[in-house]
Amino acid sequence: MEETPSSAGASRPSRAVSSKKSAKPSTSGQAGDRAVRRTVKNLAGTSSAPKPVKTPAFHGFVSVQSRGTVALPPVVRKRYGLDKPGSQVEITERSDGVLELRPVIAVPASQAWFWAENWQERERRADADIAAGRTTTYDNVDDFMDSLDIDE
Repeated sequence: MEETPSSAGASRPSRAVSSKKSAKPSTSGQAGDRAVRRTVKNLAGTSSAPKPVKTPAFHGFVSVQSRGTVALPPVVRKRYGLDKPGSQVEITERSDGVLELRPVIAVPASQAWFWAENWQERERRADADIAAGRTTTYDNVDDFMDSLDIDE
């Protein structure tokens, strides 16, 4: 759920789904449970440069469905490009009990070769050569073929 200025700090009922098996009472509604802190710092000083727009990080709760499905909030899905069919999320379980979710872009199998580490290393070298001006440009194929010094 996204906090808005008019609802910040307001006490709202919990959206948690209760379970008959749960013996733990809900702690929603306690003082400070939904506290929102907003600090604005002008790091640009008196510069006339436009201030960067920072999207507030999402914090909220989502329910886990019976089959283990978790629905991400629409604002988060859109921000990370997960609102398109076939979007994927990488999940990592850390030793401290934290589950990390990372949006990933699926690569079609026919294009996986391009993303192999050895190919990417060659791409980086080619980019460095281009940036350093270590390239030659030809006006036509004949000029290129003549530059190869091939004995016929």
